Amino acid sequence: MRHLLEGTVSRDHDQMRVALQLVDLRDSGRPWTETYERPMKDVFALQSEITQAVAARLKARLSPNETVALNEPPTADLHAYDLYLRAQAIDVLVKDTADLASLAQQRISLLDQAVERDPKFVLAYCALAKAYDELYQTKDITPVEKRNVDYRALAEAALEKARRIQPDVGPVHLALAYHFLWANNDFSQARAEIDLARRTMPNSAELEMTAGAIARRQSRWDDAVRSHERAAALEPRAEENLFALANAYRLMRQYDRFDGVINRLLGILPPDRSATYRVFRTFGPLEGEGELGPLRAAVATVTPEEDASGAIRDLHNLILALWNHDPDSVSRISKQAAETTFVFNAVKISQKLVRGSGRANAWRQESRSRPPLPQLVSKLKKLYWPTRLMAVP
Repeated sequence: MRHLLEGTVSRDHDQMRVALQLVDLRDSGRPWTETYERPMKDVFALQSEITQAVAARLKARLSPNETVALNEPPTADLHAYDLYLRAQAIDVLVKDTADLASLAQQRISLLDQAVERDPKFVLAYCALAKAYDELYQTKDITPVEKRNVDYRALAEAALEKARRIQPDVGPVHLALAYHFLWANNDFSQARAEIDLARRTMPNSAELEMTAGAIARRQSRWDDAVRSHERAAALEPRAEENLFALANAYRLMRQYDRFDGVINRLLGILPPDRSATYRVFRTFGPLEGEGELGPLRAAVATVTPEEDASGAIRDLHNLILALWNHDPDSVSRISKQAAETTFVFNAVKISQKLVRGSGRANAWRQESRSRPPLPQLVSKLKKLYWPTRLMAVP
């Protein structure tokens, strides 16, 4: 990265002020600065003006598609756009499955209002489809009263509305790729949609994140790492991009790189959101060297305030129990666990698999009779072992 664009935005009633600074990281000379003051109603025109000014300063040429996009605002309703931005600003990096579902519901509430105000707001429909796809992924922990809701159908309805308005724009193809990947498990079609989206979104970190997830599902590991590296380069302070890159390195057993990126992530995260990732960092020594001590110590640092539901501690204490061949602890943890389904490496492991149908008893008896790991432990540890799995989204 050679150039860094920094700025501040302030608002006074219906007026806005944008102050920008473009820094050449290889030149310590005076940076380019500019200040803009415009009415709020001209926000999209100002976006276009700033983009063209920065491109000119960098001696970069905008593509025809980029020029068209600049001249076509996403919506004429500023309040709808504000609702959309508020939905997009909600944290993407989550600590557990319940957190993913809760945040998706918050996005849906804002996006429903956005499309109600502007029924032709394509970006909002695409974001709405993605939020419904996230709820579809968390259906195992959905409250009983909502288990009849077909979130996949709701996502498809939002996508259909977007396609009717603008069938061949990049964001629609990207939203379709996400849907084919996470809701339909159709990896070939997801990859085809990514290729279509890339034509008009060559510098999209979100696209690279989805492309990386597709590549993992297709066991194209080198492609997955490259996509996640591009995403982290395009948005180097985006928490979810750093986590995905770190996890890709971990699943490739490149533990030094994994540790370096996790350190970067922990340097960005506020302390009250770091618990999951402090613990996750210890999977380098756990998987690379079989060291249980760092994981045990990290779990001990997680406070009730950081993990009100207990889900972080439950999952990782279960992993410790499995690695220690401790069936009593597995049974105890699974009975008291906050979540009915444990999720690790995108593999869902129900409590029934851990302790139901007499499996825990069979494990206990077999583990006492002979040294090799019993069938249940072998199965679960294969699930945990990184080369057999894809990373979490």
